[in-house]
Amino acid sequence: MHVPFNLSRPKLLLWSLLLVALARYLWLAAYVHPYADDLSYAFVGMHSDLADRLLFEYRSWNGRYFSNILVLRGPMVLGWETGLPLYRLVPVLLLLATWWAAGHALRAFVGERLSRGDAALGGLFFLLVFLNAMPDLSEGIYWYTGAVTYQLPNILSLCLVAAWCRHIRSRWNSPLWRLLWIGLLTVVIAGCNEQHMALLVVVYMAVALVRRLSSGGWSPMVVAMLLLALLCLLAVGLAPGNAVRAANFPEKHQLLHTVLWSVVQTARFIALWLGTTMLLPTSVLFLALWRSVDHVPHWCRMNKWAALAIPVGVVLISMVLPYWSTGILGQYRTVNAALFLFLPAWFVALAVWDVQVFRQRWRYRLPERGTMQMALVVAALFLVWNNDRHVTTDLLSGRMALYAAAVEDRHERVRAAVAAGAEEVVVPPFAEEPRSLVIVPLQPDGEKWVNDVLARYCCNAELRVLVGPTSR
Repeated sequence: MHVPFNLSRPKLLLWSLLLVALARYLWLAAYVHPYADDLSYAFVGMHSDLADRLLFEYRSWNGRYFSNILVLRGPMVLGWETGLPLYRLVPVLLLLATWWAAGHALRAFVGERLSRGDAALGGLFFLLVFLNAMPDLSEGIYWYTGAVTYQLPNILSLCLVAAWCRHIRSRWNSPLWRLLWIGLLTVVIAGCNEQHMALLVVVYMAVALVRRLSSGGWSPMVVAMLLLALLCLLAVGLAPGNAVRAANFPEKHQLLHTVLWSVVQTARFIALWLGTTMLLPTSVLFLALWRSVDHVPHWCRMNKWAALAIPVGVVLISMVLPYWSTGILGQYRTVNAALFLFLPAWFVALAVWDVQVFRQRWRYRLPERGTMQMALVVAALFLVWNNDRHVTTDLLSGRMALYAAAVEDRHERVRAAVAAGAEEVVVPPFAEEPRSLVIVPLQPDGEKWVNDVLARYCCNAELRVLVGPTSR
């Protein structure tokens, strides 16, 4: 029996492929465990008053007035048995919140012409591209300390973009609750980490200037938010703890070194994202979908070079900050955040270049059926390309389950040693670690601080935790 082509069926298949791709990341959360800063902050949180410890962090380490609350009151403060299920729930919530925020921001940016279903589909594509290209999944999503410090403000940044889009669409005349919401988001985002704080100030400065040039006057709302962001910058930047932490990095504050390596790393990561991840195939699909839009929005008239400079500038600023303050790139959590903020700016730049350049030279528009077929191919690739390949093999091979069981065994040995009053415990090395996640390892000689914080969390700071062959 011949069944005619029905767009609803391939779209259902598209949704199925994308949801399967997302489900693997949700499944991965069932096997993660806290380590390093997760345990050290949890131990401190269990044994100190929150206000006193926040003041101590401000004076001795950093000025992150909001994210420090979250790391000091994380799930593991409740103990291993109670805290671990909640710890594993956090990446699930972050993944779902990222999906929702991406769709919410997309619909706010495009307008009501985009249905909620299509906005949700676009948000899911965005999330999967981000996960596929992320330099370090652990620090980005599955390691609580890094996730609440960087991924949470990523999500809130999308909410802030959505709020501003709706404020502008209302002819800069929003109800009071939206203005207060924008202010609250500004304060919270700036208080999570220095990277988001700096980018927030730069964006507000740019918006204030563009508004001034386009309308001939300053927007009171934009100026107010800029001043609020600058106050937050002072609160974070003038924290005495910044100088204490900076003392650990003798190569800091070198202008030539900072400029050179920031440019090199910016070029490196953008090339990697375009050349080795799902960003390029998804960009081609985006252009095919974009060609089907008859109405060209007014923002596509912006200068094409300025549009291209925005995503590059986001990455460059994200590189300048660590190189200037420490002399090194350090952890990849800042690169994860740079990627997250780069992606929407990249797709906006693509749309601008398509309208102003690509369509003038190549007017071909892919038919609807061809576009759907391309979307299905891209969705299928999300199961096997780059990070997705490692996630798939870790789960299907049982490698993640074996790793989780090995971590549980390790903690049982440490807790048993604490209960027995032992001075030293030897735990076996992992037979095979997961390839999708990068975990800071314990050291064989027990001298590394990650060994110490494990013992301290298990209530015996004097216990030496060693890694080596052992039998139970």
